[in-house]
Amino acid sequence: MLDLKLFGDSEAMARIATRLDALAGTAKVRVVDATRPGKAVVRADVGHDSVDDVLDELERLTVPASDVSLARVELVGRLAGRMAGTRLAWADVLGVAATNARVVGQYLVFMAVCRRHRVL
Repeated sequence: MLDLKLFGDSEAMARIATRLDALAGTAKVRVVDATRPGKAVVRADVGHDSVDDVLDELERLTVPASDVSLARVELVGRLAGRMAGTRLAWADVLGVAATNARVVGQYLVFMAVCRRHRVL
């Protein structure tokens, strides 16, 4: 999942949030007043397969690229409906281990390619 964040004029952000909420692959769209008067922040969860559609829509709505940010969010677990215990901690440990394993694998592939092309 990606966390979309937009910043701009309150009225424009309200219109953009309404449009984003109607797009497939977006969830939890919200508008929050910023500290600056007349400004607001739009936040939304965006599915990986919907990012291109969302960015295309923001371009159609003439949102300046400098006011848009996307951050990858790694979901560790959900606490709703169960007691928080060690399961959540183990889910985080396994997530970090999986990330580190991918990095090692990518490094080994990189080294093999470099060696084949006599870079190293």
